[in-house]
Amino acid sequence: MQEIDNWLFLILGLLGGLVTSYVFWWVLNHRYVPNIVFSPEVARSEVEFHPSGFRYQVAVKNIGKREAFNVRFRLRMRIKDVRHTGGTIFDYINLELVNNEFFMFAAGSMFRITPLPHKTARFSTDVFPEGIQKKYRDGVLGMDDLFNEWAGAEMFLEVIATDRFSGGMKFFRSPLYTKKDIRRGVFKGKIHDCIHKQTRTIGTKP
Repeated sequence: MQEIDNWLFLILGLLGGLVTSYVFWWVLNHRYVPNIVFSPEVARSEVEFHPSGFRYQVAVKNIGKREAFNVRFRLRMRIKDVRHTGGTIFDYINLELVNNEFFMFAAGSMFRITPLPHKTARFSTDVFPEGIQKKYRDGVLGMDDLFNEWAGAEMFLEVIATDRFSGGMKFFRSPLYTKKDIRRGVFKGKIHDCIHKQTRTIGTKP
């Protein structure tokens, strides 16, 4: 009888340990982890340092409990029927960015991601209409030109980050932004979900 009790306590101890370990793992990997969120809209502001005269930005914030490391960004445009020939094929273009990686993304901090179409060499290829190619060659291609050329164009931001505690890599993707999601103004402070009225033109290089 004593031997049966010992086995029973052993099994219960093992099960209890497994349950405790699972709960501990779940809390660390679901509650106390980097949690990256995106602005619901794209900010468009007037600037002097971009050739087109306008700067587009998407805000990204870590609302999680831990820092993220080795953070990399990729901003992509999805355009249907690039040549306006009635086609149904989508083209994906990776837009050049002011910054596409950060060593650390602290909890509670926010980044503003700025696309640079005038530095995106893909727009120099024959895939695109001559007007877009010319503006790229002249160094004045802006986001306005892209959304005016393709009214149904979409863009989205992808983020890869490494969790500090577990060392695991996490992937995040923003919603699809279209022309109707662009708002005139700027992001202020660490508020990612509100675009404020622009009160002055920013005259320093980002």
